[in-house]
Amino acid sequence: MGNAKSLISKSKLRKLCPKTLAELRTNADVDFTPEEIEEWFREYHSKLDKGRSKLTVKEFKEVYNSVFTGDPTSFVEQLFRCFDTNGDGFVDFKEFIVGLCVSASDQLDKKLEWAFKMYDIDGNGTISKEEMTSIFKAIFKMTNARDTGELGSAEEMCNNIFDTFDLNRDGQISFDEFRQGAMNDKTIVNLLECDPDPEI
Repeated sequence: MGNAKSLISKSKLRKLCPKTLAELRTNADVDFTPEEIEEWFREYHSKLDKGRSKLTVKEFKEVYNSVFTGDPTSFVEQLFRCFDTNGDGFVDFKEFIVGLCVSASDQLDKKLEWAFKMYDIDGNGTISKEEMTSIFKAIFKMTNARDTGELGSAEEMCNNIFDTFDLNRDGQISFDEFRQGAMNDKTIVNLLECDPDPEI
């Protein structure tokens, strides 16, 4: 998605309700300007099937298919879960904007809370090795990153993270452990930004 401009004529798209714009502008998680919100509104509606007002996971996948060279299916299903905060199976425009802002936030605490939610697939408040490995594999598949080399396989990366993050050695990573570990090792956050090796 990035900052891509919609090719659809602005006149053919619905206008953003002033009330919705005001609500988004007063949301502490939203740091877009009114102009940026309006632009994202046009982009959001350009991805919707005719007659729909909310994104389905299918439409979410189509957006990511146009951005990444690999297969984003598995990753996008997890990303969609994080954006769909009310769990209704759709991402409305408010959820979309808040999700964009939080996932790309410069505020580390916000970004870490979002990243933790992404890795905690079953929502039980901890991250298991299976959950972390699943996310790593999805990111590798989406970005066509090799599952070998300096970073190692998804399983090896997961084991390395657990060796560092799982302070009480219970086989789960709590949010406190996640936060403390991620403050010292940015790999896990870089991965969610789809940049498995930002040094390259």
